[in-house]
Order: sequence, then C-alpha cells, then structure tokens
Amino acid sequence: MTQYSIDFQKFVTRHIRPKLRTPRTLAWIESLLDPLTYTIDNANAYRLQKLVELSYNGQTFALENVLNDNFDPTLRRIYILNQQLFNEVDWLISENQVADFDYFIGEVSHGTAGTSGHVASEGFLYFIGENPNLLHGTNGTSGTSYDFEIIAPSSLSSQDSQMKGYVEKYKAAARRYTILYN
Repeated sequence: MTQYSIDFQKFVTRHIRPKLRTPRTLAWIESLLDPLTYTIDNANAYRLQKLVELSYNGQTFALENVLNDNFDPTLRRIYILNQQLFNEVDWLISENQVADFDYFIGEVSHGTAGTSGHVASEGFLYFIGENPNLLHGTNGTSGTSYDFEIIAPSSLSSQDSQMKGYVEKYKAAARRYTILYN
C-alpha cells in the first residue's frame, strides 16, 4: 500500500446510503471508477520510478550504478575512470626560455625541457605516476578535453545515444566525458 492508495470498493460501500447498496449499483459505480483506479495506479508507479531516479546523483558510484542498472544489469561491466589531471595552466617556464634550474620530471621524460642549460620548448612538472604524453596541449593547459571516461563493453556500442542521454541526465554540471568501448 502506497501513500496515495485508495480502496475504491470500500470507499463506494461506505459512502452510498444503505438503501442504494444493491450489488448492481455498487458494480455500476465501481465500473465508473475503473479509469480513476487505473490513473492512480499509473501515478503511483511513476512516483516510485522518479523516487529511484532522484536517489541518483552525479557522483561516480551512482552514475556507474544507473548505467549498469539500465544497460548491463547482469554482468555490470560499465565503470568510470576519473581524470587525474587538472585543467589549469602548468607552464614552469616560457617557450624558448633557458632553463637554469633543475626540477623533477618523474618516470618518463621526453625532450630537453627542464634540464639545466638547455632551451625548453614546453616545460611541465610531472609527478611520479603521471604520463607526460597526456599533457600535449600547446597553450599550457592539459591536453585532455574531458573530466571522466566511461568504459563500456563493445556490445553496448549500439546503445550509445541512450547511454549519452542517461549520462547527460545524471552527471554533474560542467563535467565533460567520453564513452570508450572495449
């Protein structure tokens, strides 16, 4: 029994005068109320569906759940990877400026940027574990154009537009994403 549930059989029986409570009259009035009963049942089902939708928010776990619930309910193979890079200016030195100091580049380094005495074409500070190849923007910002990746199985690529609709509905505002199929 939901919050907006009404038993129309009891309602009709209680509100009709005893002289008019014949089986034929009660059946006739109940048949008149059948469309109203159908509408109320649909409204209750819609309310429950919207309560479930409102329980989701833009957080990664909730977004993963809503995508798995709707597109891959048995195997639950859809997951989200957040970008670890910040989209902010991260130049250490200007282009063509002589780097007269040393800084830690990390595990992978390419070119001569950041080594003493060499001319730097791009100077970034890389921390251990970051991939410098992901920072390929020429204006000093991170080269990625999205905030998170949705990894989905390739069998779901035919439902790309529906999946994008769900993501647009539940993602946080101003967040960019991409859907990758593997």
